Amino acid sequence: MLQWIAILKSVLDLTAQAHECPDIPYKRNKLFGLIRYYAPEQQKALEQIIAEQQSPVKFQEQLLDLLIRIPENERTQIVQHIGKDLSKYFPEACEDLCSIELFNNELPAIRYQKNLIKLNRYLTLTDRAILRGKYYLAYKLTYRCLKEYYRIFQNKHHIQVQSDPKDISHTSISVYHYILKQLTKYGNSAPTKNLLYFSMVSQNLTEEEQPESQTKEEKKAYENQFDRLYAEYAKDNVQKIIRYISKYF
Repeated sequence: MLQWIAILKSVLDLTAQAHECPDIPYKRNKLFGLIRYYAPEQQKALEQIIAEQQSPVKFQEQLLDLLIRIPENERTQIVQHIGKDLSKYFPEACEDLCSIELFNNELPAIRYQKNLIKLNRYLTLTDRAILRGKYYLAYKLTYRCLKEYYRIFQNKHHIQVQSDPKDISHTSISVYHYILKQLTKYGNSAPTKNLLYFSMVSQNLTEEEQPESQTKEEKKAYENQFDRLYAEYAKDNVQKIIRYISKYF
């Protein structure tokens, strides 16, 4: 934690210098935009800090406290982003910021303990299924996991699915539009590729659902089509989607 405090103090010092220098086209609002994007749950706290207009020292302390509360993965991405933005003006200081490793990159940034427990259960069962060679079971588990998180997200934010609420490809579109609206609301550019990515993955998983009217032999042949590569593809991509949408819970 002491290392993080030193890193974040450096980030805040650099952004303050850039903000006050007329020759550097970088204002503190860009830092605020990154916080809103990577940690939307801190939006209210950030707005309160901005509104209070404390002394420069107190203002920096409050921003430091806020950044420390952001989960480590998102905090790392904010630091890296600022390092790249300011590298032209503070090359030596920003070199260290850009080289910070993204800790636990494979793990979703889950904000609620019960969601984390549920996700870990799904991932554990999926890993076991893959190790035992039960690749279709692993696929089904990741599909159910994604469907469950879409449902929770829908209910929390009172999102109405326009077409079929049971179809995750339709649900993903509704979740997509909700996040897009939130990003636009706070003046952030919408990462269309990222958002379209999980819509595409959802559609791919839906297309692989097992047909209902099949004989026992047909079901067995269908399940045998799933190999380890596809099972791991489904698991890895569902993890990435959950990691993304969990920031907006």
